[in-house]
Amino acid sequence: MGARERDRGRGPKRSPANDKKEPASGAGDSPSVSTNEDSDFEDNSRRNAKKRAAKRPPRAAPVAKRRKKRSRIVPSGHSKNESVLLTSDLFDAVKAAKSDMQDSGDYPLTASGPSWKKFQGSFCEFVKTLVYQCQYSLLYDGFPMDDLISLLIGLSDSQVRAFRHTSTLAAMKLMTSLVRVALQLSLHKDNNQRQYEAERNKGPEQRALERLESLLEKRKEFQENQEEIEGMMNAIFRGVFVHRYRDILPEIRAICIEEIGCWMQSYSTSFLNDSYLKYIGWTLHDKHKDVRLKCLKALEGLYSNRELSTRMELFTNRFKDRMVSMAMDRECEVAVEAIRLLTLVLKIFYPECEAKAVGGRERRRSPQAQRTFIYLLLAFFMESEHHNHAAYLVDSLWDCAGSYLKDWESLTSLLLQKDQNLGDTQERMLIEILVSSARQAAEGHPPVGRIAGKKGLTAKERKLQAYDKMKLAEHLIPLLPQLLAKFSADAENVAPLLQLLSYFDLGIYCTQRLEKHLELLLQQLQEVVVKHVEPEVLEAAAQGLYLLCKPEFTFFSRVDFARSQLVDLLTDRFQQELDDLMQSSFLDEDEVYSLTATLKRLSAFYNAHDLTRWEISEPCCRLLQKAVDTGEVPHQAGDRLDTQRQEMTLRTYVLEATLPRQPQSWGQSQEDHVQIELLHQRRRLLAGFCKLLLYGVLELDAASDVFKHYNKFYEDYGDIIKETLTRARQIDRCQCSRILLLSLKQLYTELMQEQGPQGLTELPAFIEMRDLARRFALSFGPQQLHNRDLVVMLHKEGIKFSLSELPPAGSSREPPNLAFLELLSEFSPRLFHQDKQLLLSYLEKCLQRVSKAPHQPWGPVTTYYHSLNPVENPAEASPQGLPHSKKRRVE
Repeated sequence: MGARERDRGRGPKRSPANDKKEPASGAGDSPSVSTNEDSDFEDNSRRNAKKRAAKRPPRAAPVAKRRKKRSRIVPSGHSKNESVLLTSDLFDAVKAAKSDMQDSGDYPLTASGPSWKKFQGSFCEFVKTLVYQCQYSLLYDGFPMDDLISLLIGLSDSQVRAFRHTSTLAAMKLMTSLVRVALQLSLHKDNNQRQYEAERNKGPEQRALERLESLLEKRKEFQENQEEIEGMMNAIFRGVFVHRYRDILPEIRAICIEEIGCWMQSYSTSFLNDSYLKYIGWTLHDKHKDVRLKCLKALEGLYSNRELSTRMELFTNRFKDRMVSMAMDRECEVAVEAIRLLTLVLKIFYPECEAKAVGGRERRRSPQAQRTFIYLLLAFFMESEHHNHAAYLVDSLWDCAGSYLKDWESLTSLLLQKDQNLGDTQERMLIEILVSSARQAAEGHPPVGRIAGKKGLTAKERKLQAYDKMKLAEHLIPLLPQLLAKFSADAENVAPLLQLLSYFDLGIYCTQRLEKHLELLLQQLQEVVVKHVEPEVLEAAAQGLYLLCKPEFTFFSRVDFARSQLVDLLTDRFQQELDDLMQSSFLDEDEVYSLTATLKRLSAFYNAHDLTRWEISEPCCRLLQKAVDTGEVPHQAGDRLDTQRQEMTLRTYVLEATLPRQPQSWGQSQEDHVQIELLHQRRRLLAGFCKLLLYGVLELDAASDVFKHYNKFYEDYGDIIKETLTRARQIDRCQCSRILLLSLKQLYTELMQEQGPQGLTELPAFIEMRDLARRFALSFGPQQLHNRDLVVMLHKEGIKFSLSELPPAGSSREPPNLAFLELLSEFSPRLFHQDKQLLLSYLEKCLQRVSKAPHQPWGPVTTYYHSLNPVENPAEASPQGLPHSKKRRVE
């Protein structure tokens, strides 16, 4: 069909009288209009206008009075001939637009781009505003709305997709706005009737005849307006909706179903009946998922209102089989919405399944009902092949059965009960469900991979989340030691139970005086660590103890003492087992296993806690040395203690393999192709090393060895290093700034050790360092206020480094690191004027400690001073007490 799309719209069969004038459109096999579309379009529009004019009742005398009262003045130029001319001009404009559509199949509703994405919302808002502004004046004049409705009806029957889609959207939104106006008219009419009855029931002396006449006239006016609005709605419904709800284009069908659902909810007295509900029921069988989804959402809005749902009994009985079958729809979104709809229907027909609110709080269900739900859930979890993780099962049931899943008392009582008749597998699954529901209640977002419908929580949802988190902690904190004691022998159950500490508000230990339960928990933690060697259990225990060891808690000293006792126990055992191993002439399997288990426990705590004061590095080095010298140490023990050695080896290997001393240049020879392949391998190796830094496997400070080569190897690895720098700043802005300064310090120290302190600033390597400093400064971006504290901190640390090594007393030589100030001058443009003045004062204060001979120019100080205080007069450029020197150009 080319760029012009000739979609075949689907509409109902027409009467034989209409068949003589225009060909009938079948259920999707015949075109919506005749071949000569231009003439048919004009005939359709004019014929529709004549039909609506003939159906409109003649105006009575009160109508003329109402027009006069509302100052509805029709200009003399609006004669019948001019109206015909305006209509013909409109038809000509439509013809011109149609010819333009032949060159392109795109139109605003389907065009891409940020501006066009907002067009549909703005277009719908325009239609809504148009009706709102005209509801008291032009809406009932006949001329503008009749022609607009005729135009939309004619365009909605076009074979051109753009016309049909846009006009259908406009007509449906126009209908929705008219429904709101009709609803307001109905309310005004009811109020008028009540006022009339009240006035008529008064006594003859109190009754005001003028007011009765006014109310009667007003009632006639409301009645005429309502008939006018209903005529417009009938015209749009019969002329557009009845034809387009089964259009070949799914977007058009979805628009129709979405809007009829809005009409039923807004104006249920007119639209919530079987004559209109049947369209939604028929469309439940639509082939396109978006249309089925709109049907289900429309029904959800109706069934969620208990008053409306009572009037849908016939519809429910007729289409319930289809709604049940849609729970197994091949489209996941449709199946989820179908389950939500069926849940609403279930609550209507079985009210005992719904938890009713009494006094603002949820009424307790019977323990038997809750236990039945838990057993059914466990059976489904075990037998179903669709759920391999409890987190996703809990998330799928959270909206409809969240109150069951948040019944912590029933879940824990079933776990702690002795005769609960649960197998080992059922207990493990019940613990997983308990932990997953606790995570969902505390964090308020779905698990990884499950897309949330909205980005943030409302104030009400945040309040509910805080309440659930508090109730979770209040109930589970006293019971967690009991659960750990019961399931302490099973690693698969202990690890998830220890994760519950991450979802508690641990401050409750202090505010509600639960210290005795804290003591029991610490005892159970120690027993778990001593009893198990599985990595997941040890990591969960170390992480839980880390969460409790925060200085802001009032019980910090108590938890810190328990941690010290546990680590002392492990280190003493490690020392004793190591001494036995070093003195023995052969390796005993039991001794090796015991030493390996102790090292696993220490390794888990080393990853989560600072164990520096226990000085375990020295015995680890002894064990490594024995392994190197004799090879008698088993690999199980060596794998647990050489973390630092492996990190150093990895850093050295990656940097030597990926960052040679000089970048390579490429040509067109065969060897160059081999070198390019090697470069790709090095890039992958460097990217993997950077990921280890960003994900916390290696210390982030090790990134300085990569950042200092940013400028030198920019062509080969610039994108990788730049992305690493950006991600490191997102992780910790302050630490990232310190790493940048550390990179410059390392380069400066290496250069000074190679060349000496004299004449450093004239070396090409130092010029490259200045370029690197300038690139680092640009990486802070334009957010000067956001990075203000970081840049000031960087300058102060740099000044301290430049004056860290002072010359001997009485010597006139400058400090060896003083040239570092020239590198700092590259960061000066990122400072505010106030900060520059403070740094000048700080620099002068630091320089007062340095002994210097008079008339000795110190170029780095002057250069740095100029960067902080740029002036035109060189005589004013030197700080007080400092020698004058030639002004250096600062970029």
